[in-house]
Amino acid sequence: MKNATKLFLLTLGLGAMAHHSAHAQLGVGTGTTAPRTMLDVNGAISVTETTAAVSANAATIPTGFGLVRLTGSPTAAVALTTAATPAPVAGQHLVVVNPTAQPATLAGQSIAAGQALAFVYANGGWVATAGKADFYAADGTLTGDRAVAMGASNLLFNATTGYVGLNGNTPGTYRVELQNANPGTGANTRLGLNNDIGNAFLFLNSSTRTADGGVNALTLRNNIGDLRLQSQGGAGLTVAANTGTLTASSLVGMGTRSVIADASGVLSAVFPTTANTPNLYTADGSLTAGRNVAMGANNLSFSSTTGRTAFVGNGNTVQGIDLANASPGANAHTRLSLGNDAGSAFLYLNSSARADGVNGPNALTLRNDVGDLRLQSKGGAGLTVAATTGLATLSSGLIIDNSDSNNGTLTAGNASNGYITFGLGSGEAIGSTRTVGGTNRLGLDFYSGFIKRMSIAQGGNIGIGTTAPAYPLDVAAVGGTLNGTYAFYALNTVTNLTNTGIAANTGSVSIRSAGRIAAPEFNALSDARLKNVTGLSDNKRDLGLLKQIEVTDYQMKDKAQYGNRAFKKVIAQQVEKVYPLAVNKGTGYVPTIYSTSTVAPAAGGQSVVTLVAPHRLQVGDKVRMIGEKNGTVETTVTAVADARSFAVALPQPETKLFVFGPEVKDLRTVDYEALSMLNVSATQELAKQVEALQAANAQLAATNAGLKASLDEKASASTLGEMQAALQALRTEVQALKGAGITASTK
Repeated sequence: MKNATKLFLLTLGLGAMAHHSAHAQLGVGTGTTAPRTMLDVNGAISVTETTAAVSANAATIPTGFGLVRLTGSPTAAVALTTAATPAPVAGQHLVVVNPTAQPATLAGQSIAAGQALAFVYANGGWVATAGKADFYAADGTLTGDRAVAMGASNLLFNATTGYVGLNGNTPGTYRVELQNANPGTGANTRLGLNNDIGNAFLFLNSSTRTADGGVNALTLRNNIGDLRLQSQGGAGLTVAANTGTLTASSLVGMGTRSVIADASGVLSAVFPTTANTPNLYTADGSLTAGRNVAMGANNLSFSSTTGRTAFVGNGNTVQGIDLANASPGANAHTRLSLGNDAGSAFLYLNSSARADGVNGPNALTLRNDVGDLRLQSKGGAGLTVAATTGLATLSSGLIIDNSDSNNGTLTAGNASNGYITFGLGSGEAIGSTRTVGGTNRLGLDFYSGFIKRMSIAQGGNIGIGTTAPAYPLDVAAVGGTLNGTYAFYALNTVTNLTNTGIAANTGSVSIRSAGRIAAPEFNALSDARLKNVTGLSDNKRDLGLLKQIEVTDYQMKDKAQYGNRAFKKVIAQQVEKVYPLAVNKGTGYVPTIYSTSTVAPAAGGQSVVTLVAPHRLQVGDKVRMIGEKNGTVETTVTAVADARSFAVALPQPETKLFVFGPEVKDLRTVDYEALSMLNVSATQELAKQVEALQAANAQLAATNAGLKASLDEKASASTLGEMQAALQALRTEVQALKGAGITASTK
């Protein structure tokens, strides 16, 4: 209410001012009764904010508001312009707020990201009330010393053709000073010069730094090329030391200037001379006869930085370097030595009496004492190892792919990358996947036609058609057919139920559940010496159990393998309720998902698998999937994003997968041998009952025959009375037989 009153009074005051003469000095105050100017506000002033959307790194500022905030996500500096209408008037104020991640520019003034800048419209344009100072937009004069506290930041001057200079024309010293007052053992003051491949330095060590020449040493060093000291003056180059001597680790005289050193190697003079000592290498020449150098125990060395010693010829004969040691001693050998900064490597030939470890007399050895030995060929035939007699021997083994670069995928382009390859370009090889995430990592893989046919896992399991064998012999490949009628004993890959029966003309044949087991005979161990017999089975009870087992008609859920094939067999869960002795539990995969999916890459080399329906998986579950690049993959769920998505690690990226289902720990199998033996016991009980019924039936047949004979005898009576009497006698006889209890149950 107070603000409304103030606004009313302000409006009333402004209206009253309009009636006064232009010469009248009236003031309007809000929050004060004594205005000091035409408008005096005792308190905060606020204006309405509006926004300007950034599009294509540009935005238009509306001029009808005093506070404008930029919105959007520019990718570069934002160019700002003001709207043509309403036209701004002189003295109008504008505040631009830039909360974006890029700077913005209005009327030549930069508004930094995350900051605001105020403008005033004057002299036909917008003028910033404050802005970022640019030291380099105009010349200036220092009025005193200036210091820049850089901390750990860098101050860079970037130029294409410009340079930074100190120019003067008055007596005095003009200089650039670099100073590091730290006395630490790692401290030094350095001037660096960089080019496109590296750098060079002029640096001064601290009073305690011993590296690079020692304490207080001044060093000029080129890390990428030669160092030249060049003088254009008449006096040449002067090297002076107040104390000590001048040490040259490598110094070369040029032209007619020679380097003279005393016996201890201390440089004593550098001056022009025609010749100080004979030099065989100042000009070319020709040998007029053979020459021998008697070296004794001395060494003949050729020292060079980039040069080399070469023997060049063009004659149609043997040319080169001959090294000979004619001594037959037990230690004698002829040796070519190559040395580097860490040690030496040798090519040497043993004498006829020298035995060097595994290398015997007359052996030629190429040995590296400081590192690896590589035999590398650039020719098309590669490297050939041939022995006239005997075999090639590796005393310390052979390492293939010591860089662990084999990724488990054999192609014609990488056949030599971590594989033992046979032939050229046909794709037969033995390899071991070394890269993280590779299929059958650290096991052995056998290829033909560039396809991985057999794998031996690191734990010893062998897989054919699978790179993750779960059994000592795990065959996932199928192929071939069996024709004609045959008996089968098979394992269902989905339910792990064993099935027996008779069929004809089967399809694929393999080992394990992917197909049939083809063999002339199947033998099960049943020797009495292997068993502890506890008694005979109860035939009558077994018959009762067998009557409770249900035979069911069904089809398999795995349509890809079984199609719509009909089955008439038992269900493990039902058998388990009646006869649990015939049911076992194990680990296997069930097709409870059995659906296609999309795959997207994720962080950390993971892949996110997304299904249409819920998967009901948890972190740590194992799941079986089939992909175009990886084939069948059985891997662990590493994350569950939602009910339809989960993450796994795949050997190779996929864009889609067929998800078979999860691994379960209680996959039931039926022991059909146990059911067969139950059937044998029940059949024995039925045989006993049949025998009893047959005996009773024979007794009844005999009785019936006697009755029939008696009846025939009575029927021969000539009179009705005789027949009636005979009939009565027959009735009496039958009653007597009944009283005697002649039945099958009492016999």
